Amino acid sequence: MGQTVYGPFDFDYINTSDIKAVVKVTSGSTFKWQSATVASVDATTKLVTLSENLYFSDVLDQMRIYRETSLSSLVDFQSGSRISEADLDTAYRQALFVAQETAEDGSGSGTRALQTADDIASGAITAAKLATNAVETAKIKDVNVTAGKLATDAVETAKIKDLNVTAAKLAADAAETAKIKDGAVTAPKLASTLDLSSNTLTFPSGGIVQGEVDMAIKTEMETEASAGICVPATLKHHPGIAKAYGRVTGTGGGSNTLVAGSYNVNTVGVSPSDGQFTRVTLSNAMDDTNYTVVVGQDAGRSTASSNPTVTIVSESTFDIGTNSDGANIFFVVYGKLA
Repeated sequence: MGQTVYGPFDFDYINTSDIKAVVKVTSGSTFKWQSATVASVDATTKLVTLSENLYFSDVLDQMRIYRETSLSSLVDFQSGSRISEADLDTAYRQALFVAQETAEDGSGSGTRALQTADDIASGAITAAKLATNAVETAKIKDVNVTAGKLATDAVETAKIKDLNVTAAKLAADAAETAKIKDGAVTAPKLASTLDLSSNTLTFPSGGIVQGEVDMAIKTEMETEASAGICVPATLKHHPGIAKAYGRVTGTGGGSNTLVAGSYNVNTVGVSPSDGQFTRVTLSNAMDDTNYTVVVGQDAGRSTASSNPTVTIVSESTFDIGTNSDGANIFFVVYGKLA
């Protein structure tokens, strides 16, 4: 503002000492009214001269000149004394001016009322100044109701927006049994390892059925890897389990009859490669021709020249020779199924 003379003002006064001045000092988003010393008042021009130039580091964007009439008696009427017009006028004007200033909050001019933005200092409206229920919804700035502003039990169910109670909002042990909806705890909700050592599990009357537990697969059985529960469909793939077996009567050039009770054998008959051999065809082929056939024949028929022999023909066929027509043979197949 950098000057000393301000005005003119437009209201009456009694004494120049009643004329006051303040400046509005703004700093960032806050402001305050700061008093300025009045050096003199020109009664004709109604200009006010301050005692110093107003130079401040903060912004001075408003000046106010106002009247503050003394509350001390300006006229003292004595008993039996003469009452002059001037004394009556002074007493009247003092009462009038004080009444005006009281009505207008004292800090305004003769035509100025209290202004919310300009006259109320930052931080001046304390909790004690607010009437009950004075702060309505429209008066609360968005995002300004923090946790510290909420009373205990203030947030009721109806006040919580759907899907806004996240995991972070739940206190430890808040989700009790009664709060969990039936069927809501699915397999993905369970931890990978559950310690149930101190609990008792009750299974349905039908027990645990296939499809409800982790089962071993073919490659896990073949490699004897750690796996789930073994079922008949995968047990046959274990390397120590026979892949086929059977008993044939009348081998070689005989009847070649497969005795009941065989496993994974489709047909038996005379080998097209050699009429003295029995051709065995499997129902489910082996993975390759590197499988093993263990074979034997009836006691009394095996000699140095008639021990049974085996020729692997393909993944699903092999020939057994005995050099003894009509012998009864037994065979077991080991290896890897296709």
